[in-house]
Amino acid sequence: MLPGRETDTDARQRARPDPFRRHGEQVFLGDVGTSGGLLCDEHSRVLDVNGDPIPGLYATGNATASVMGRAYPAGGASIGAACVFAYIAGNHVAAWQKQ
Repeated sequence: MLPGRETDTDARQRARPDPFRRHGEQVFLGDVGTSGGLLCDEHSRVLDVNGDPIPGLYATGNATASVMGRAYPAGGASIGAACVFAYIAGNHVAAWQKQ
Protein backbone atom coordinates (compact mmCIF):
# COMPACT_ATOMS: atom_id res chain seq x y z
CA MET A 1 0.00 0.00 0.00
CA LEU A 2 1.46 3.35 -1.01
CA PRO A 3 1.30 6.20 1.52
CA GLY A 4 -1.64 8.54 0.98
CA ARG A 5 -3.66 6.08 -1.12
CA GLU A 6 -7.19 5.31 -0.08
CA THR A 7 -8.14 1.69 0.55
CA ASP A 8 -11.43 0.05 -0.38
CA THR A 9 -12.23 -0.17 3.34
CA ASP A 10 -11.80 3.61 3.74
CA ALA A 11 -14.19 4.28 0.86
CA ARG A 12 -16.80 1.87 2.26
CA GLN A 13 -16.59 3.48 5.70
CA ARG A 14 -17.19 6.93 4.22
CA ALA A 15 -20.11 5.71 2.10
CA ARG A 16 -21.85 3.88 4.94
CA PRO A 17 -23.94 6.29 7.05
CA ASP A 18 -23.54 6.16 10.79
CA PRO A 19 -27.02 5.29 12.14
CA PHE A 20 -26.30 6.92 15.49
CA ARG A 21 -25.32 10.32 14.11
CA ARG A 22 -28.68 10.84 12.38
CA HIS A 23 -30.50 11.08 15.69
CA GLY A 24 -28.01 13.26 17.51
CA GLU A 25 -27.35 10.57 20.09
CA GLN A 26 -24.04 9.65 21.60
CA VAL A 27 -23.13 6.05 22.25
CA PHE A 28 -20.83 5.15 25.12
CA LEU A 29 -19.23 1.81 25.82
CA GLY A 30 -19.88 0.27 29.21
CA ASP A 31 -20.74 -2.91 31.02
CA VAL A 32 -24.45 -3.73 31.00
CA GLY A 33 -24.54 -3.84 34.80
CA THR A 34 -23.06 -0.37 35.24
CA SER A 35 -25.20 1.67 32.88
CA GLY A 36 -27.78 2.89 35.38
CA GLY A 37 -31.49 2.27 35.24
CA LEU A 38 -34.62 2.64 37.32
CA LEU A 39 -34.12 3.08 41.04
CA CYS A 40 -36.04 0.59 43.17
CA ASP A 41 -36.65 -0.01 46.84
CA GLU A 42 -36.11 -3.26 48.78
CA HIS A 43 -39.38 -4.66 47.37
CA SER A 44 -38.38 -3.94 43.73
CA ARG A 45 -40.90 -1.10 43.50
CA VAL A 46 -39.80 1.64 41.12
CA LEU A 47 -39.15 4.95 42.89
CA ASP A 48 -40.29 8.32 41.57
CA VAL A 49 -38.10 11.46 41.51
CA ASN A 50 -38.92 12.10 45.18
CA GLY A 51 -37.83 8.58 46.20
CA ASP A 52 -41.40 7.38 46.80
CA PRO A 53 -42.60 4.02 45.39
CA ILE A 54 -44.86 4.20 42.34
CA PRO A 55 -47.90 2.03 43.21
CA GLY A 56 -48.05 -1.17 41.17
CA LEU A 57 -44.80 -0.58 39.24
CA TYR A 58 -42.01 -3.10 39.81
CA ALA A 59 -38.74 -3.64 37.96
CA THR A 60 -35.78 -5.97 38.13
CA GLY A 61 -32.81 -7.09 36.05
CA ASN A 62 -31.02 -4.90 33.55
CA ALA A 63 -33.88 -2.37 33.56
CA THR A 64 -32.83 -1.30 37.04
CA ALA A 65 -29.75 0.27 38.57
CA SER A 66 -27.24 -2.41 39.49
CA VAL A 67 -27.21 -3.78 43.02
CA MET A 68 -23.43 -4.05 42.57
CA GLY A 69 -22.96 -0.32 42.16
CA ARG A 70 -20.53 0.69 39.43
CA ALA A 71 -18.87 -2.72 39.25
CA TYR A 72 -19.76 -5.66 37.04
CA PRO A 73 -17.73 -8.66 38.20
CA ALA A 74 -18.40 -10.98 35.24
CA GLY A 75 -20.80 -11.92 32.49
CA GLY A 76 -24.09 -13.11 33.95
CA ALA A 77 -23.48 -11.51 37.34
CA SER A 78 -26.75 -9.58 37.17
CA ILE A 79 -28.82 -12.74 36.61
CA GLY A 80 -28.76 -13.75 40.28
CA ALA A 81 -29.92 -10.33 41.46
CA ALA A 82 -32.63 -10.29 38.77
CA CYS A 83 -33.98 -13.65 39.98
CA VAL A 84 -33.86 -12.71 43.66
CA PHE A 85 -35.55 -9.34 43.19
CA ALA A 86 -38.16 -10.83 40.84
CA TYR A 87 -39.01 -13.31 43.62
CA ILE A 88 -39.18 -10.48 46.16
CA ALA A 89 -41.39 -8.42 43.83
CA GLY A 90 -43.70 -11.38 43.23
CA ASN A 91 -44.11 -11.97 46.96
CA HIS A 92 -44.77 -8.29 47.55
CA VAL A 93 -47.42 -8.17 44.83
CA ALA A 94 -49.08 -11.32 46.21
CA ALA A 95 -49.20 -9.85 49.73
CA TRP A 96 -50.52 -6.54 48.36
CA GLN A 97 -53.28 -8.34 46.41
CA LYS A 98 -54.43 -10.16 49.56
CA GLN A 99 -55.06 -6.85 51.36
